[in-house]
Amino acid sequence: MQLVGPNFDPDALARADRAAAQCVAEIAAAIQPGMTQERGTKIARDILKSAGAKRHWHQPIIRFGAETLKTFREPTDSQTQLADGDLFYIDIGPVFEGHEADRGDTFQVGTALEQAHLIEAARATWKTVSDAWRMLRLTGRDLYALVDETAAQSGYLQHSRVLGHRIGDWPHGKYARGALANATVVPEAGLWILEIHLICTASGRGAFIEAPLA
Repeated sequence: MQLVGPNFDPDALARADRAAAQCVAEIAAAIQPGMTQERGTKIARDILKSAGAKRHWHQPIIRFGAETLKTFREPTDSQTQLADGDLFYIDIGPVFEGHEADRGDTFQVGTALEQAHLIEAARATWKTVSDAWRMLRLTGRDLYALVDETAAQSGYLQHSRVLGHRIGDWPHGKYARGALANATVVPEAGLWILEIHLICTASGRGAFIEAPLA
């Protein structure tokens, strides 16, 4: 589950991650109320292309409002518009220098406290679990048990289909597959993406964040 290809370079992987994180920030800054998800996705593709991403191991995903309940695998309405005061999430998987990145985060375009709490809970859950990985050297399976526990303590639910995954030199799937939540090994730094997708049943919204364990 932790194999890499012959061209793997940890420094290149780290550079790819930094570039992806910068792209997420730029995409978030460009998204405005009234846009459709289709328009937001076009903006994401343009920004990633300008940053030097010549391919993607998964295409950029933008979710607005109630569509934030859905994962990247679920069908979505591309004409959904971002309402003033609502939230949105970004999920990108570009390839830079032959190495994969995967970054995602959730943002809001208003000041609704309920949405702010949901986003903060998702980010805090990610930090709590990543800190536990770093300090306790937990397996992937134990990390996702902690995800569920931490999410419940915040009053939200972790999406049952969001389980974390591998990255590496492109394409990582040629060398390693499997969900982080099923891994019985301690994840190696940089190679595994910790995904959090909290669901708020009261508001019908979700908050997504992902980044590599490092």
